[in-house]
Amino acid sequence: MTNREWNLRRNCCLSPRQLALAFLILFALSALVSGIFLLLHGAWQVFLFAMLEMLGVAFAFLCYGRHATDHEHIALTDNCLLVERVLGGKTHQYRLDPDHTRIAAPKTSRDLIKLEARGSRIVVGRFVTAPSRRLFADELRQELNARLRKGSVA
Repeated sequence: MTNREWNLRRNCCLSPRQLALAFLILFALSALVSGIFLLLHGAWQVFLFAMLEMLGVAFAFLCYGRHATDHEHIALTDNCLLVERVLGGKTHQYRLDPDHTRIAAPKTSRDLIKLEARGSRIVVGRFVTAPSRRLFADELRQELNARLRKGSVA
């Protein structure tokens, strides 16, 4: 049973599907305008430049789209602190012992949250703002402390 879950996500305006649609519209408009210049004025340079430009935009959109769904999912259960990180479509999972997990909150705005348990070290919080990182670190620490208190009473 999961006691608590957090999803730390990148702030992306467009989903990969919306990004593909935006690129298709941009490409169609660029091809239309440059095609008109090619047909009416014989300006093949405009068409060539437009296609090179679309190649650059496609590369940028591809990089953006590949990381649009990056996130970190942290779940605290009775016997495990599960950290699941998705980067560029690849998923990595880390399991920590919640009874022995130490949290090092970020000291500066560029620092990430460090989780350590029994020799395993993981950093989280790369997709959220510095104030949100601090809030998350405090909230996770409170949940772990409450869990320890509840375990020592039982």
